[in-house]
Amino acid sequence: MASWADGVRSMAVGLAGNRSLATGQAVAVVDLDLREGATALEGATALEEATALEEATTRVARI
Repeated sequence: MASWADGVRSMAVGLAGNRSLATGQAVAVVDLDLREGATALEGATALEEATALEEATTRVARI
């Protein structure tokens, strides 16, 4: 079973691919500035993870 982190990684790769298609340039996942707060989730409760996922989804919508 994939973890929450696996899902986030998958989403980040998709975002980089979409941005690359839109700009015609190579885009690295690290250039998306998605790492903010990720280390704070290690050992987080399910509620904290759900809240972080909602916030990440909002950030992704702005990319």
